[in-house]
Amino acid sequence: DDFILHAALSNPDTPPILVHLLLRLYPDSCRLAVPGSQILPLHITMVTVAPCVFRNFEGKPYKTIPSLVIESYPEAAKVSSRGRLPLHLALLSGKTFREVEATY
Repeated sequence: DDFILHAALSNPDTPPILVHLLLRLYPDSCRLAVPGSQILPLHITMVTVAPCVFRNFEGKPYKTIPSLVIESYPEAAKVSSRGRLPLHLALLSGKTFREVEATY
């Protein structure tokens, strides 16, 4: 259960409402690194999460996934994994400034 958030963030089709729910159920999971690494959920978010497209049946739009994750553990933005901060990973994965600005 500790790493269900990590698994959800690894899937680019995970909706923000599910991430919100997982963060409420497992609030400490945003501070857990993948075993044997320094990869936090924010690192995973920056390389896998696609821009969110809201569907008509979803109702009121939630915050973006990066916003939800960074609000849960702001210090993650300062943690490097393999010498790269989450911001570096976002830029290397082709994210735009607009997709990342709420995170920093």
